[in-house]
Amino acid sequence: MTAGRGANKVTRHKHAFAAALLSVAITPVGAAAQPAQLPFSALPSDVVNTVRQIRQACEEAGYASSDEAGISFVDLDHTGGTDIILSAQHVCDGMVKGGNCSTGGCGLIIWKQVGPREWRRVFDETVEPDPLIATDSQNRFGGLIVTLYVGTNGKSPYCSLPVRGKFCGAMLVRRNGKWVPRR
Repeated sequence: MTAGRGANKVTRHKHAFAAALLSVAITPVGAAAQPAQLPFSALPSDVVNTVRQIRQACEEAGYASSDEAGISFVDLDHTGGTDIILSAQHVCDGMVKGGNCSTGGCGLIIWKQVGPREWRRVFDETVEPDPLIATDSQNRFGGLIVTLYVGTNGKSPYCSLPVRGKFCGAMLVRRNGKWVPRR
């Protein structure tokens, strides 16, 4: 699951973007353990069902998983909301083709809290393993650095860097409730 020839350029841009965000913490999405802000049973049904579907496929392939694995929380728009990030790569103890990942990468899904006990998917893409997220000390979102799988059509509204093969680099921030690619 590599981006091929464009991977080195995308990696260099990831590091440059990360350096620009030094006032915030930069960590791999879903990799670091984080205190759960919501117990698994209190998560939205869309999150719970998605995690269970991934877990089942991984367990059938012989990989371990747990309810909270791959789930992290962030405040996307600095409104005090509990927004949810699901890194499918980290749901299972390994990358399982057809389970949590594919040849194009692994799923990254983000839900924005839009009301009490109400969330909406605002990002659902296949990305290269280990996307990076920048947050401040209060867990407010600063930016997302990913290599996106764009498939054969080679298009995504999120691409910040040119498409190389079936991938592009994306450095995303949130402005006025929308994803904005940074160049």
